[in-house]
Amino acid sequence: VRNVATWALVLLLVAAGPLDATAQDALPSSAAQAVDAVFADIDPAGPGCAVGVVVDQSLAYGNGYGLANLDYGLPITTRSNFYLGSVGKQFTAAAIVHAVRAGHLSLDDPIQTWFPEIPEYEHPVTVRHLIHHTSGIRDDLNLWGLAGIRSEDVHTNEDVISIIARQKAPNFPAGEEYLYSNSGYFLLSQVVERATGQTLREYAEAEILHPLGMTRTYVHDDRVEVMDQRVVGYQASGDGYRMDHLWNFEQVGSGGVWSSIEDLVHWDRNYYTEEVGGPGFTEQLLERGVLNNGTTLPYAFGLTHGRYRGLTTVGHGGSLAGFRSDLLRFPDQETTVVVLC
Repeated sequence: VRNVATWALVLLLVAAGPLDATAQDALPSSAAQAVDAVFADIDPAGPGCAVGVVVDQSLAYGNGYGLANLDYGLPITTRSNFYLGSVGKQFTAAAIVHAVRAGHLSLDDPIQTWFPEIPEYEHPVTVRHLIHHTSGIRDDLNLWGLAGIRSEDVHTNEDVISIIARQKAPNFPAGEEYLYSNSGYFLLSQVVERATGQTLREYAEAEILHPLGMTRTYVHDDRVEVMDQRVVGYQASGDGYRMDHLWNFEQVGSGGVWSSIEDLVHWDRNYYTEEVGGPGFTEQLLERGVLNNGTTLPYAFGLTHGRYRGLTTVGHGGSLAGFRSDLLRFPDQETTVVVLC
């Protein structure tokens, strides 16, 4: 699991002290070599990782290790497109906040405003509960497994809504507990569509991704679409590797975003510039959830607040099938570490 690589890399950078970097390859050569050393165990003829260190809103160092596609021997680069897993939740949350600020919906809307097919529970579930994983709605990926439905099969959005709607009650009353639920963020993608008349992909591309210059980032809701620089997921098998890649999975919201180190630099920059979203956009994305008893959660809008060696962090990890990803930001130092594997 490459979260270990992320934290090893963070340790190196923190130990090195403040970084002065404003352009590609601006890390000191000793620091760049230390970064490369974290990934030295990767088989150059096997699947691997891409890494990016963003300092002061620019890519200070980026590199790729191993292959993006074993069939054709294509190397991983900073332009390689990886499945981000749950790192994509922050894009969904940003689309929701953008739509709220545009007047399409309210965070305090009961979900039945947008999903009349979901039964009303004793304690109303709101859009805000979905954001902070306090809804109690059961995780759709777990529900598929319990139903004996294979993840590699083709599923429609209506299939997912149906299995959620068949649950007669949530795991707990809304707001009472925190329990990570992919269902919540899938439903958020459908809220965007029902509230704006555009799919999450259409809305995100028009309002967020393309204005930021992220023209090669995909909210991948079409399983047969051709994708530029797509990385294939793998798992170890004997002395080699086998594909571990859910080709048919096209639900978005809880995940579904494919991106590269180079495109994610633009995403990280908007945290500071608020070029998209306007003043207060980042502050709203950082708003933590609060339970009914007043407990403040570390989970905000697709982002988790944390501390590392006394430093403030904001980030999220992701995993599905053969993919692992991590985006960890040190906002006070304007330094972000991105590892995609």
